[in-house]
Amino acid sequence: MPTRQQRALRRALNTTRWGVRAALAATALVGALAAHAAAPYRGRPVDAVLGELGYGRTMDFGNSQAYGSKDNPMAPGFAVGIPYDSRPASVGNGTMIAIMCASESKIAAAHAKALALGAKDEGAPGARSPQFYAAYFRDLDGNKICLSKF
Repeated sequence: MPTRQQRALRRALNTTRWGVRAALAATALVGALAAHAAAPYRGRPVDAVLGELGYGRTMDFGNSQAYGSKDNPMAPGFAVGIPYDSRPASVGNGTMIAIMCASESKIAAAHAKALALGAKDEGAPGARSPQFYAAYFRDLDGNKICLSKF
């Protein structure tokens, strides 16, 4: 049984016992190595994987690209780029970006596309609990990405 303080925090964050009910973030950014941000590579694998989820490139700043949902302008965005401080991008230990998906078939298609483009499989599409379906991969820079549906 959650404490009064835990219940208050869940209400404040609009979460359930199993996860977030509403998107709390506007955009998630993952760092890229300089070679991956440069032409001709620039964003192409990201374009392909997010395209499977109905996202398209909304901005291109040369060293970084931003993506948004074509169908839902209120959906959180996703961005990839060279860190602003110009130091090498690094993967946070225990850090993961989760992208909410419309269906299990979208998760499977995007996961397959990511692997076809060189991503490392971190968990095949499947039910993780009765309420949660997900797939995991590490992108070419080592960032852990979760494709999920509650």
